[in-house]
Amino acid sequence: MTVGSVRERAERVLVRAYELAASDLEGINEAALELADLCGDDVAVLNEARKLTLARLASEPDHATRQVASLIRRAFELGNWRWEIDETREVP
Repeated sequence: MTVGSVRERAERVLVRAYELAASDLEGINEAALELADLCGDDVAVLNEARKLTLARLASEPDHATRQVASLIRRAFELGNWRWEIDETREVP
């Protein structure tokens, strides 16, 4: 388990999420799985990252933050259900 408070861990996840959003994403599933894996089995970390992202969307509704919100939403889907990538529908 990663050391640090839920908030600190969520902020580290968001740093990576913004890095992924700034890159040329080939696949949202792979990026979202990476974020889910960064949270480990602690859904509270991903939930805190979601809350922080929603707050940022209210004040900074830019493309990067919207993309991070999409990555986090997909991370919830993949992390919670632990679907295999080839069993998920493609994201348009």
